[in-house]
Amino acid sequence: MNSEIAYPKEKYLWKFLDLYKFLSFVQTKQLYFSNLNDFEDIMESATKDHYCYINGNRFIADTDVKIRNPSMPIAEFEQKERDILNIYTELSNYRKNKFCSCFFESNSESIAMWNLYSKFDGIAIRFDAESLINFVKNYHLENLCNDFRLTTKNVTYDKLNIKSPYDEVGRIILTHELPDSFKKDNVFSHEKEFRILFEKINIEYYNPIVQLQELSNVNFEVFVNSTLEEWKIQVLNKILAENEFSKPVMRSDILSKGLIEKYQKNYLKKIIDKHGYYIQPY
Repeated sequence: MNSEIAYPKEKYLWKFLDLYKFLSFVQTKQLYFSNLNDFEDIMESATKDHYCYINGNRFIADTDVKIRNPSMPIAEFEQKERDILNIYTELSNYRKNKFCSCFFESNSESIAMWNLYSKFDGIAIRFDAESLINFVKNYHLENLCNDFRLTTKNVTYDKLNIKSPYDEVGRIILTHELPDSFKKDNVFSHEKEFRILFEKINIEYYNPIVQLQELSNVNFEVFVNSTLEEWKIQVLNKILAENEFSKPVMRSDILSKGLIEKYQKNYLKKIIDKHGYYIQPY
């Protein structure tokens, strides 16, 4: 079957999108998977060993004009340059045949995810995790299993971004592990990431696409920013209805500071309109 299927502990998987990516999803009815080399994190899939060597040689790795310590022999400096290039090449080669879609695993929303990926006019899609994974699993079995291996599981977090190969008592902590698409440094743990990953297993190169055919084939709901104007919500509802999706768009449960202030002003206005004055409570 070329698959390793795990389900999240939480009921929901969230995808936070900008408006244009959401409209593309609605109109194409496709789940898109990005190549891992297109991710912003240059250390994607890196191990403790990779981090440790890069951190120990930042003066080479991070500068366009390489800076050599006068006490370091030229041959050693050039070897470190080659080693760093080899690390980036190894990671790139590992990632080049892997295509991933990332989700936030939680039964509730995250203001951090809204701020990172959706902004004011963004969209949050709340997928029923079991429905989504079962659909992808069956689609892979019927359409992609000869070309791709499918893995669905949580990302695990560990202290990968180390600067020394030794811990505080002098024990060596390098692991000599292979790169891993399901491990990230602790600094990313707030993302509570669940990944659906396709790994190419034949020579032919193409991005995997999971075609829903109908949006209703996967159980999901659509959320917008709590302060989004009503007319914009109606536009989204119209677009969804035209694509045979009947569930109405819902407002986020996360109240923005602006909306709280708006509620406070409306509350004060009602009190003043009713009583002619407002007394600050103790």
